[in-house]
Amino acid sequence: FHSISLSAAAWLGVMPIIAYYFKIWTPGGIIANLYTIPLTFAAISSSICVIVFNLIWPGLAGIIGYSTAFFIQANNFLNSRFALVRGMYFEIESISIGFIAAYYSFYLTMLILLNVKLKTNKSSLSRRKQA
Repeated sequence: FHSISLSAAAWLGVMPIIAYYFKIWTPGGIIANLYTIPLTFAAISSSICVIVFNLIWPGLAGIIGYSTAFFIQANNFLNSRFALVRGMYFEIESISIGFIAAYYSFYLTMLILLNVKLKTNKSSLSRRKQA
């Protein structure tokens, strides 16, 4: 659940910017991030290992480099297949800067209201426990 909510929050945060610059809307990005983020993390981690081991043991660095290539190729393969699935993205007309400003204003307002509600709920729960 945590991975899906984190992916959804990230998607909601960048969706208008992606729509503005690339003229696509990507509802499938939430699902795609469930494998893209771990594979990207693995690729970056193995790349760091390549850099470190290149200083210590260059032969092993070359072998570890194959794992980096594997993670990148797996990510590219899955993304290319995922892009073929109907409904994963939609081409859209350009959106205005005004829409983006309104979107982020609404988004931030909802986050603030949710935060206030969560604080109110926590304080009422703590009062109930004390009573």
